[in-house]
This record gives sequence, C-alpha cells and structure tokens, in this order.
Amino acid sequence: MSSGCGDVLSLADLQTAKKHQIFEAEVITGKSGGVAGGADIDYATNAVTGQTQKTLPAVLRDAGFSPVSWDFSTGGTLTVNDRDKVVYDPVSQTWYSYAGTLPVVVPASFNPVGSADWKPQTDPDLRENLADSSDILMGDALVAVKLDITDSSPRSQHEKNADIISVLDFGVVDDGVTDNSAAFQACFDAVSAAFPNGVEVYIPASKYAVGYYVGSTVTVPSGVNIRGDGRGSQIRAKSTLTGAVLRLAYDSNTIGRYLKDISITGNNSCNGIDTNLSSTDSVIRQVYGWKFDHVSVNEVDTAYLMQGLWHSQFIACQAGTCRIGLHLLGQCVSVLVSGCHFSRDGGPVSNSFGIRIQPTTYTWNGSNPVRSEAIIVNGETMCIRFQHGVYIDDGLDIHLSNLDLDYCQDSGVVVQNVNGGFSLVNSWIAADGSGTNQFFGVTFPNMSSAQQHKLLQGLHINAENSNATNNNIGINIGPGAGKMAIKDCTIATGGGVNTFAIAFYSNTSGSVVSGCILGAALYLQSSGNLTIRNNTLTSITDAIKSAVNTYVGNTGVNTDGIIEVPIASGGGSGTVTISNKGPETYICTAYANDSAASADRAYISGSNINVTRPTPVGVAISSWVHYRMT
Repeated sequence: MSSGCGDVLSLADLQTAKKHQIFEAEVITGKSGGVAGGADIDYATNAVTGQTQKTLPAVLRDAGFSPVSWDFSTGGTLTVNDRDKVVYDPVSQTWYSYAGTLPVVVPASFNPVGSADWKPQTDPDLRENLADSSDILMGDALVAVKLDITDSSPRSQHEKNADIISVLDFGVVDDGVTDNSAAFQACFDAVSAAFPNGVEVYIPASKYAVGYYVGSTVTVPSGVNIRGDGRGSQIRAKSTLTGAVLRLAYDSNTIGRYLKDISITGNNSCNGIDTNLSSTDSVIRQVYGWKFDHVSVNEVDTAYLMQGLWHSQFIACQAGTCRIGLHLLGQCVSVLVSGCHFSRDGGPVSNSFGIRIQPTTYTWNGSNPVRSEAIIVNGETMCIRFQHGVYIDDGLDIHLSNLDLDYCQDSGVVVQNVNGGFSLVNSWIAADGSGTNQFFGVTFPNMSSAQQHKLLQGLHINAENSNATNNNIGINIGPGAGKMAIKDCTIATGGGVNTFAIAFYSNTSGSVVSGCILGAALYLQSSGNLTIRNNTLTSITDAIKSAVNTYVGNTGVNTDGIIEVPIASGGGSGTVTISNKGPETYICTAYANDSAASADRAYISGSNINVTRPTPVGVAISSWVHYRMT
C-alpha cells in the first residue's frame, strides 16, 4: 500500500502501530485491550517497548477517586454517595468528577467539556509523572524555572537541580549509623567519569552529631572537588578504619582542586587526609593544585599526610587531637600554609609535631632521598602542645613567619638541614611551663650543609619551663649552620646555670646579632668574625675563639665605647676604670679623631685604660680612647 508520497507501510508497521495504540488505550481506560469489556488492570505493558505504566483509573483510585462502570458515551447515574467517582469521556480522553448537586443523571453522548459542574481530573496523572524518577523526561523535568532577572533564560527544574551534585544523590544515608564508604566512593567515581575537567560535590550538614560514618578509605579521584557546610559536613571513621579517611588521587594535569568547609573525624589511630603515593612508585607522580580551605581534622594520628603535593595551599585549616598536624613527606613543592591551627590536645607528646617537613626515598629516584622545597608558612599559624612545633629534617627554600608556637615541650623550631634560603620572622615561641626537658626555642643542631641566607628576625622567645638543670637555650646555633643573621629578637629563659639566650657552637664566620634584647647570656664557642651590634646584653661568654669578634653599641655589658682619660697639668699619663667590665679581654687605641692626642699610647690593664704621652703636658688635658672586647 502506498501513501502517494513515496512512503510504503508494511504489514509489520501497521501491527506495531496497533500495539502502541492498544497500550495507550489500556493506560487511559484501565481495561485489558483498551476495550469496554476488558478486565480491569492497574498496569499496562507496551508490547513493543516493554514499558510498563500505571493506568489512569488506578492513579485516580489511589488519589481518592474511583471510576464508574459507564462513560459519557453510554450515560449513567451518580448517586448521593458517588462524590468520589470519576467518569471517562472517550472524546477528550479525560476523566471527570462531578462538583454539582447529587444525584445526577448523565444522558448518553453528554459532552462535559466546558461544564462548570464537571471537573477534569488530570492532576493525578501529573502527580504520577512528577513523582517518576526513572525517566529523566519526567519528574523535575516537567517544571520550568526562570530567574526574575532581565535576559535570564528559562530552564527546567531538572537542569537547575543539576547545578548542585550532592552525595545524597548517590545513596549516602544521613542516619548517624550507616557505613557510607561505598556510597561516597560511587558518588566520587561517577562524578569524576562524568566531569573529567572537574566539578563540585556537595556534602550537606548532617542532622546527627556523628556525621556520616565510613568504614574504609574513600579516594577522591581526578576532577572531584568537595564543599560542605562547615563542621556539620562531617565524615567520621568507624573504629575499624585503617589508613586515612580521605585519600587524594595523584593527577599532575589538574589545577583548581579543593576541599572546602568540611570536617574529618578519625578513630585516634587512622590518618585524616593523605595521598595515594607510595615509596614503591616507579615513576614520579604529583598531587597537584589542591586548596584546603577551612578544613577541620580531629582525633587522628596524622591530620594531613601529604606526599608529592605541588602548588597547593592550606588556608585557615585546623587539626586537633593529633600526633602530627601537617606532614609534608618527600617531594612537596610550592606549598603555602596560612592561618592554620594544629594542636595535640591531650595524650602523650612524645614524637609529636605541629608541622614536619621530611624527605623520603622512592623507587623512581633510587636510594636518594627526595626533599621538599619552596615551603611558606605564615598568617598566624599555630602549633600548640607538641613535642616540636615545627621540625624540618631537610628542605630547600623554607620561610616561616607570623607563627604562634606555644606550650612546646622540647623545641619551637628544629632545623636539621636546609639549603637555599631559610627565614623565621615575627613569631612567638614559648615552652610549656610544666615541661622538664631541655628546651630550645630555635635550634640548628648539626646541619650537614652550610649554605647562606638564614635569617631569624623579630622572634619573641620564652624558653622558661620546669627543667631542673636550667640548660634551656633560646636560639641554638650548632655545627655546620653557616652564616646567620639574628635581628630584633627578644629572648627570656628564666635564668639558671648553662642557660643561654643565644648560643653559637660552631664557626659561623660572618654572622650578625643585632638589635636583640637578651634576658640570658650570649654564649660564643668556636666562633669568630661575628658582629654583635646594638643589643641589650646581660653577659657574654666568649670562649675558644677562632678569630676576633666585633662588638659595637651594645648596652648592659660594656663591650665597646669611647672614654675620656684625663691627664693632670705637668703629667705624662692618665688612667680611668671601665665600669661594668666583663671577664672578657679588651683592646684599646687612641681615638683616631683626637688630633691633640695623636701621639698618645693607650693600653689596658685589668679594668683600667692607661694613656701615656711622649712629653708631660703643660696644662690639664684629656685624651680620648676607643676600646672594645676581643
């Protein structure tokens, strides 16, 4: 058979069309075969596509309406008890309920369309479609939205909802009990596959104080960024979880990755957040471009265990009840830590660190340790109640500023080795007053290489604790430290035997100590060519010098100065005593600018400076002498 337009319909086409027609009739009438004599059915199945759909009479019945056994083509009667009945109109293919006075007689072939008493009941069908989550063309796709802003474009509610991807969309259960590990992982994996260039996943605040439980490590793959609502968006480890709660997958081609406003709670033995790098990696890998923004990690061994972290930031993050706050392990490059707070909060302090920077070995680099470089810590970052506030095993170009290292047991900052530049400025360091171990505010114990550019400036160090042997040291410069600039620091130690504000134990030729206020002795051993300038000193121990040091403009201890030595009329010599002279040795010379005394000879004996002239003077005269410690 031909349509006259070139299209030919086969018998199979007609049979298929008939099956679709029967399916539609069954859905509308609720009768098997779509005919009046068919059996009542609640569901119809399309014989072509296999689609199953609830029939409209069943929908109406479940919505509170019940179809009558007749329709408008045949006519019938609604009694006073038939307010919940609906009548089918085969012409408009719509069901109607009666809103007028009952009873009512409906004549055959009555047309209800436009009648004030007959109300179309299509909303049950609409409600079913709106509730249909199995078809993306149903549900929220049937609702249109548009911003009340000029030139905005209309969208479906389905498109609008897709702007935010929540973990609850993937089966995460907020009941404070369920292990959501698999659901979290399914969510992150599906999102990563769907958005390889990156997208945000939302973790809403839990209704329960414990948050969302996980029993195994959840890996955050490429392209997944995570945002929450603060501490309420909490992922909590079950007691059996080992490793880390969250694990960041390496990806050297991704930037702009972030964790923001979420909370991690461990089980006091697992880690909080780590990376999936391993010492057995045979090729170099990076975890690249992360921003940790207001992330909180608590009740863990190590809060942030980062290997291979490149070009990343920690901004206003927190870690509590942890043995290590932030551990930069291996090759971490260009990392900024600003305004963070790490605290031990109870438990033994042994082997605990606020921040630790430590090299490690990888198979890809043979047996050579790989170290971190270009690390900046600033912005009032705090490390509280650790054995060591900041511990640097080795690094390259590390700069610390505006730190608050408080209640430290053994040390504020330890630098085992650092190359390139190192600076520690404008920071507060304090010992735990109840601690009994020897305390170092800042210590360079025994460095293996001595490169230049080491600056300590604007430090306020309180090294006083309950150490019975009184051997605390504010700043300790050990062997191999090289040239050091120590400027504008204030150091208190509490006094006692072998307690020093600053101690040099190595040949640090060219180092400078200037503008400091020292509440304990300045100890110099095996040192030479130091410049000690414009400091407030209590005492100096200058022992085993390798060369002469220079002392200029210091107060508290008479290290240098220009003094007037009077010579009486007719006399050929004069003497004056240096006040507050320490036990160290001094040298003196005639003051170069005193031309009248240019021929004088000046020398020191004990605490006295003596001047002799070639010939006695006719009148009383003064000779000026420049003296300094050696």
